[in-house]
Amino acid sequence: MRIHQLNNVARALDFLVKDYGVVLVNIGASDVVDFHRDIVLGLIWTLIQKFELRLSRSELLHWAQDHVAARSSMQITNLTTDWNSGAALRALVASCAGMPEPGPASYSPAEEIAEAMQLAKLHLNVDPLIEPDDLANPSVDEQSVMAYLGAINAQHPAGPPEPERSPAFLQGMHVEVVRGPWSEIDHIEPAEATNQHELLYRPFDGRGGYEVRIYWKGALISGMPIMVGST
Repeated sequence: MRIHQLNNVARALDFLVKDYGVVLVNIGASDVVDFHRDIVLGLIWTLIQKFELRLSRSELLHWAQDHVAARSSMQITNLTTDWNSGAALRALVASCAGMPEPGPASYSPAEEIAEAMQLAKLHLNVDPLIEPDDLANPSVDEQSVMAYLGAINAQHPAGPPEPERSPAFLQGMHVEVVRGPWSEIDHIEPAEATNQHELLYRPFDGRGGYEVRIYWKGALISGMPIMVGST
């Protein structure tokens, strides 16, 4: 019944104010029960700021800029339209997860964003808090972007790590995949009779090429680096 709903919500709001110091302005139990959309969204944003966001807007932007710059040449200046293409999010996720720089985009912005969100879930344990189509929209809500980036920051608050280079050492040989699609690489032990070395490269997104450098006893061999196309 409505009276019970109002009573339960009023208790919850009172609990937030008295026990957690949440500042609630112009919101009452009836606003939640009757779902006054703008007021309820304002309440959700207040709770996100209180319990999820560790950084101010400028701090979050600076953190995101550092990570995006570590995996791309993009210049991020805002928390709205610069994220529409998906390229910034792909670069940020790659940096936070210690992956190489992503390959060139070949899907629609919403598909690029969806892929980046899947990798964020897989490698950073961050659930999507915004729909890919919404993030691809030039009119995307800044608070929604901040909420999602804030969730990534909560899992990975540090600055950009060094990229994963997937080294394989054997009998003086050192192989590095230093740039290319998000990937995993396995080194297969050579057969004694042939003394040949094989690398199995598995790109996460299956696109683009990658740069490989092969060293012998610490020296880069002739003809390196080479670009190899993924299949």
